[in-house]
Amino acid sequence: MLILIMFGKKTTIVERYERIKRELENVDDPVESNNLYSKLNPMLFSCELIYAFAQLRHKAKREVLEREDLILPGDTTAAGETEAERRKTFSQSVDANITVQDIAEFISLNLKKLNDAEDVNTDLFVVGLLALSKIERAHLVHFDADYLGKTFVYALLVNHDQKRITAVFRGSKNLGDWGSNFQFIKHHLETPKSLISLGFDESKKIKVHGGFKDYVFYKSGKDEKQKYSQIKNKIFNLYQSGECNGYELFVTGHSLGGAVSSLIAFELAASRKMEPFLKGKPVVNITFASPYVGGEVWGEAFELLEKARRIQHIRVSNKKDLVPVLWPTPDYMHVGVNLYLDPALENKYEFFHWGKRSLLWQWGFSPIRNHLMQEYYTRCKNIGPYIGDATINEIYKTFSITNTN
Repeated sequence: MLILIMFGKKTTIVERYERIKRELENVDDPVESNNLYSKLNPMLFSCELIYAFAQLRHKAKREVLEREDLILPGDTTAAGETEAERRKTFSQSVDANITVQDIAEFISLNLKKLNDAEDVNTDLFVVGLLALSKIERAHLVHFDADYLGKTFVYALLVNHDQKRITAVFRGSKNLGDWGSNFQFIKHHLETPKSLISLGFDESKKIKVHGGFKDYVFYKSGKDEKQKYSQIKNKIFNLYQSGECNGYELFVTGHSLGGAVSSLIAFELAASRKMEPFLKGKPVVNITFASPYVGGEVWGEAFELLEKARRIQHIRVSNKKDLVPVLWPTPDYMHVGVNLYLDPALENKYEFFHWGKRSLLWQWGFSPIRNHLMQEYYTRCKNIGPYIGDATINEIYKTFSITNTN
């Protein structure tokens, strides 16, 4: 009792959910817009909710959860009774048109199972969960965590109301993820042929973080195909089906997920196979707290795709978040347009293109808190009154280097 008086009772995720649900009951839903600000929250929600979905599926390998039928793989009618059967069911990837409303219901019914998950006991998680429950024409078409520890966790979402396909990648969670982070020696990335046709000097070697590259091109599954090839083919099939004709393609992730998403967005933007389906629209890569991905030549190649309007990257970083500024070796460079969130600034944010930010001015007393998605959510909300209705296209136009029309 004395401890509770001194430090206060910890808020459970169920209590947080009930409080925020009451607070939002009489709040109007935001009006859909094409500006950057309206794109940030859906990407943050996706990044946060993939943690919860992955954790609940992991728990379901060992115990029965509420309404498991809502999130079973497409060719499965029951999870199984024995632990071996359940492990097989919830270790395989999900290929099914599961509505996001069903996912929101499944997560909501099993909130108590997430009480020990500190990374999702946040306002961001609850607001994102409630937002999902209101989307009528959106589906999870693929979720992959079956090779946990050897490659990344990711999901593919289709929102038919907003005409958007989103690939979302989870950040570091297990030993395999952290092992990838520390394999920072650069590896050679094969130069896409479309880059050469855009004028890239093929004698230059594109080098990127070895651990991230290994994660992206890890061979897995029955056919032993590279992870990137699997993702590309699934997105290709969505477009080829005709159900996603003309849809935008967004790629997002937090921390390690942000780094992986940038590599995959780069490859998708340079893919000749994808180009006819994108119909002149850029691949949009929005990352949060991403570490460095590659060197200067990687940056030159990325910029060439930006100039050709094949890719647009909004790299969101917090002041005093050390992860985006800790370069493994001095020759790493960031890419894209940096949305730098700093509460001390008059407008709460700044934009930069490319380059590095000095590590000296990023030290603080709360490096972990400043890296968490909840802090990114708080700071993104703070820039709302200042950033206005600027679209990503308009933001890119302010940097003459990108030649965006």
